This record gives sequence, C-alpha cells and structure tokens, in this order.
Amino acid sequence: MPIAVTMARKGIPNRFTIKNFPASFTLKKANIGEVIATHTEYFYSTPSSAPYWNCGPDDWYRMTPPKITLLASHLPQVYETGIPGVGIRIKFSATTNPHYYSLPPPINQSISQGGGGSLYPPQIVTIDFIRTAMGVGKGDFTFSYETEFSVQTKFPTAGSWHKIVGTSLRTTLKQDVYFTSCHTPHALPPVEMGRTMIAEIKLGRTKEHAFSLDVQCEGMKPRDQAARQGLFRGKRRSGRSAESGWRRRIQGRQRRRHRGDQ
Repeated sequence: MPIAVTMARKGIPNRFTIKNFPASFTLKKANIGEVIATHTEYFYSTPSSAPYWNCGPDDWYRMTPPKITLLASHLPQVYETGIPGVGIRIKFSATTNPHYYSLPPPINQSISQGGGGSLYPPQIVTIDFIRTAMGVGKGDFTFSYETEFSVQTKFPTAGSWHKIVGTSLRTTLKQDVYFTSCHTPHALPPVEMGRTMIAEIKLGRTKEHAFSLDVQCEGMKPRDQAARQGLFRGKRRSGRSAESGWRRRIQGRQRRRHRGDQ
C-alpha cells in the first residue's frame, strides 16, 4: 500500500498518497553514511494548495517518533532494511517553510524555534537509502511506517492531528558496484620481514619480501578491479604485538568470484 496523509481540514482533501513508489532502485557509489538511492514525491500538486496555520510564537508543532517495522542502525535516524549495508531514512519537508522540518521525526518545537509565521504541514516525503557498512547487498524488502504531525495553539487552546502512514511498502534494491562480502579461503600467510637498518630504509635499499594472498569477493561485475590495502602487524623483540603505523598496497594475487557470472 502507498504512504497516505490524513488531513481533517475544511476544503482540503483528507488523504494524500505516494502514487508511484518505485518497484526497484539501483544503488550508486557513495561512502558509508551517504545516500545511495533516493525517492521524493509531493503530497500536493502545488504549494499553494496546501493548508496552513497562522501561528503565534507560543504555539507548537510536533511529529511523533516513527513506528517502523525496521531496526535502528548505528547511524542516527537511519533504519536497517535487512539488506546488508543498506539503511533507510524518511524525511518530510515543505516548500514554503522548509526550516520547520530540518530533521526527520521526532520533532517537538515551538513556532518561534521554527521561524514563526505561517505553518504548513509536511508537503514532501523523501526516502533516502543510506550506505551503512563496507559490504552492500541487494534484494527485496518490505516495511511499514507511521508518524503523526500535530499543531497546538495556545490562544485559543486547540489542536490539530494528522497521521502519515505507510503500510507494506515494498521495493527491490539492485546494484553491481559494491562487494557484498569478501573473505580469504586460506589462512593468512606469515611474511618474514627480518630486521633492517634505518639507514637502508631511508636509502630505499630494503629487501623485497614477496608473498601471495587470495581474496574471494562477491557482488561486483567480474571485470571490475578492486582497490586492495593491507595492514601489516609485526612483533617487537619482547614478543608483544604491535601494529605498523601505515597501510601499504598489497602487491599480490587477488581472486574474485562473482555470483551468477562464473
């Protein structure tokens, strides 16, 4: 079912829907915490067709904490979709006074905090898919969502409450730009580096120690080359483990496996 907005106000339709929620999204490249796909739709055809309240500085507007069938992720106001590495964030806004909705719900502010003047209800919903981890998967997922927008005036004492609901929203996420997982099929090879004089390091005369490491990754196109970095660990003479303070590119073999293409 589509998202719906119920408005109980004279002369204004009491139900607004997202009519074309996409059946699928193709994820784009982005860093962790950034948007990898998005969908925006208007509840009103034009901003002037939306109702509004003339509010005083002591009046309040609120959006309740969402009721959502997804678990919270480690990123603020982002929920896990159940697909590895993909979260979802739902925001609302108004073209006429967007400063009232700078953050996703919950919102609890006085009109003076929002900027004062006319208050419009949420006119736009934006659904962002957020990258939450290194590995990013793909597939189908379904969720339901509900929040409530309200306006409460002090003079006269009155209130207006309006639900925003999405039930059984369904889509498919597609991508071929991220690895869904990587692993080494064999134990990590020990590399005996020996001891080197500092003067030889400065002059670039250190001995090269070749090694081979196989890494199998799934999820990307078979011909795509992946960046490879390794963190080297060594042992001091006392035997205690110590991490090196830098990363080096691994000059070794990498074997990648792409599900369905090999």
